[in-house]
Amino acid sequence: MKRKLLLTSFFTGAVNKKFIRIMGLCLVFNFLVAHQQATAQCTSGTVYAVNGSAVAGTPAVSVQQGLFRLDPATEASTLLVTNLYGGGAAANDGQKQTSAIALDLTTNIIWFSSRGGGTPDAAPHIYSYNLTTNSYGTSVASFPGLTTAQNINKSAYNPVDGKVYFHNSSNNTLYRFDPATPTVDAVSLGNLTVTGFTGTGPFSGGDIAFDGLGNLTGAFNNANILAIFPGQYDANGNYLGLSLTGQQYAALGSSPSSVAFLTNGNYIIGSTSGSSIVNTNTGGETDLGGVNFSSSDFASCAAPSPNLVVNQTAVLNCAAHTLTYTITVANTGLFHAVNAHLMDVLPAGVSLNSITLNGTTIASTNLATTGILIKSTGATTDGQVFKGETATIVLNCTVGSNTIGSISNQAFVTYNGVESLNLPNDRIPSNDPNTLAANDATVVTGCVTIGGTIYNDANGPTGGVNGTVMSGTTVTLYAADGTTALASTTTDVNGNYSFSANLSSNYVVGVTAPSGYQYVSATDASQTDGKTSVSVGTSSVTGVNFGLNRPPTAYAQTYTVSGPPFVGVPNNLGSAPLQGSDPEDQPRGSWNSRTVTITTAPSNNFLLKYNGLAVVLGQAIPNYNPLLLTIEATTSTPARVTTTVFNYTVTDAAGAISPAAPYTVNFSLPLPITLVRFGAQAKDCSVLVQWATKDAVSFSHFELETSRDGIVFDFVTRVALNTKGEYDVLLNQVADGLHYYRLKLMDLDGQFQYSEVSKVSLACSDQNISILPTLVNDHINITGLKGDEWIRAIGVDGREIRIKALSGTQSVNTSAWVAGQYIIQVSRSGAILSTVKIIKL
Repeated sequence: MKRKLLLTSFFTGAVNKKFIRIMGLCLVFNFLVAHQQATAQCTSGTVYAVNGSAVAGTPAVSVQQGLFRLDPATEASTLLVTNLYGGGAAANDGQKQTSAIALDLTTNIIWFSSRGGGTPDAAPHIYSYNLTTNSYGTSVASFPGLTTAQNINKSAYNPVDGKVYFHNSSNNTLYRFDPATPTVDAVSLGNLTVTGFTGTGPFSGGDIAFDGLGNLTGAFNNANILAIFPGQYDANGNYLGLSLTGQQYAALGSSPSSVAFLTNGNYIIGSTSGSSIVNTNTGGETDLGGVNFSSSDFASCAAPSPNLVVNQTAVLNCAAHTLTYTITVANTGLFHAVNAHLMDVLPAGVSLNSITLNGTTIASTNLATTGILIKSTGATTDGQVFKGETATIVLNCTVGSNTIGSISNQAFVTYNGVESLNLPNDRIPSNDPNTLAANDATVVTGCVTIGGTIYNDANGPTGGVNGTVMSGTTVTLYAADGTTALASTTTDVNGNYSFSANLSSNYVVGVTAPSGYQYVSATDASQTDGKTSVSVGTSSVTGVNFGLNRPPTAYAQTYTVSGPPFVGVPNNLGSAPLQGSDPEDQPRGSWNSRTVTITTAPSNNFLLKYNGLAVVLGQAIPNYNPLLLTIEATTSTPARVTTTVFNYTVTDAAGAISPAAPYTVNFSLPLPITLVRFGAQAKDCSVLVQWATKDAVSFSHFELETSRDGIVFDFVTRVALNTKGEYDVLLNQVADGLHYYRLKLMDLDGQFQYSEVSKVSLACSDQNISILPTLVNDHINITGLKGDEWIRAIGVDGREIRIKALSGTQSVNTSAWVAGQYIIQVSRSGAILSTVKIIKL
């Protein structure tokens, strides 16, 4: 555990020497009292009381004559002296009543005053009683100028100067009496005042008590306040006396005639109605109840003192160039500190912006010289730090951007009586709670830098971050979360930036792309997010670079196709290629051999293909070849449509992508009808041509055409439009060989378009194939085979059996076939030679 500065010691000399206190214990002065030797020490926690009314019993006790010891926990009383005026000099007093007693902590002597007004001497006087020897004092002293009855109703012993102080409520005058010269009259000091309370009235009732630092405290019931009158010290720690101008520190709810300190720093107060405990922080009272001992004055052994513990921590934010000092001043003692000041001479390069005290902004004047007044959270007056409470002071500072290395700072606290601690310069130094050393300055390690360069990078990640430097680009330093901005700057003429950063910290550096630029490269793995995580160790970090690039531009393009958009007929777009330009390295032109991306599908259900395959939207096409991009109508393309549009982007060498641009394809003729399907197939030795249509508008008829070479087509037949849209044409006596078929779709206005071409191969003239029987048990026989055919059996459930044919006659075993209907086909080179339906029994 850290060993803190020990702020306690014994008083070992006269009052003009420095001393150090023991908190909560009586201050013991080891010197001789003029008229007797002390033989007993006051017992901590003991409370003495003068009765406030007559006490019946044996012996009977007259009003304000009996001295009692009072238990502060139960209010139980023990009679010690039946009559303080029963002997010695006091026996000659004409009035023989007191409501002002004080206990000399070093001699165990009770000093008390009479009120005066008796005969033959009407003046009030000062007397004593020795509790150790149970003997009456023989000396007598008076108050200057007082010759008649006075209401001297308050008295207290000051453990710092060893004097007894009396207060005369009749004229609000405070007197000081020296027990060392008991026959010398008391000295008049003057009148007490508290801000808002002057004159005799506010201070007529109540009582006073001294704390361990020589501060006079009191409860004044006419003003209903608890107040403190600070003791004064010189620079050498000499006690100079009291300030008669006091400070209120709590409100009082009752009207006590007796007040004394308890060892915990609270008061015990009393009156003819009984006793209570007063919390000296709040003024709140707790009635002891029960006995209700009647008192006119108290004296006790307790002289509590404050003990201030000062801690200082610092938070340096290099990125924001801020340094925040948090100073806590905790009073761990048993009574309040008054006139507490905080002083701090800030290090070079550190400028003070503002100060908060317990969360409230205060003026910063004199921080480095006489200090600023501080107070704890519950205190009512500046300068008061209540027992058990803390004052929290925050110094908000700015550090220079070039502040490198360690920054050391130490704050100091003073208060009334701190001189008694015999500290250097009479100040309590702050302590850094994060170190093992005691009462040490708070040191924060200075700043390092994070820096890099911003480039206009034309080739992106290729070759690392490089290119032409960019000045005036905004760069931001974030906390490790990547969202909390700490600082911002712009790059210089060389594209460089720099931030101050804390050692052993994590950050994120982000660059703001200027208008028209994109992120294309960085020194970390994520090239295009514009941010890089940085871990700072014990030295500066350099080379946190970013590459930016202006994206290319894609251009709107239009291509016109002569004729209508045929279903399934591709139209090559190579003569009107996709175009773009790049500010860094490419003027406007074809994006040939570069990367393009189709971002939207062609409108009106057209199909876009690249290299014969349907284009995948959003998938980049590298090394774009304009001749491989085609577009065609589909069966879902509406009739009469002559336009389709799709969007595309171009990507430059740095990976930057352009905004999308439209590509429009116009057809010179509309599609008068939608051809859903078209095809021709061999059926035995005939050709079956089938097609289906929809969306006919101003359509006339179909003309079926055929060709042997796929180039020159001849008219076959005319087919009228029907309402079903389904068409079958069976062509018989078709010669063997390859045949091509297409439809000519005729509009009412004479315009037409062609369908796609379907081809069929026949081989029937040189072969007569027979398949028997059609009702089958376990075999079917196929004759007329040449050996290069395939036999295929197709069941009604879709199952298929394929058998390679033999030359001549072939018997096919069907015993294992499932009963049911089958189609038997014989084909050669894809041409169907014979088809028969059989039933397996």
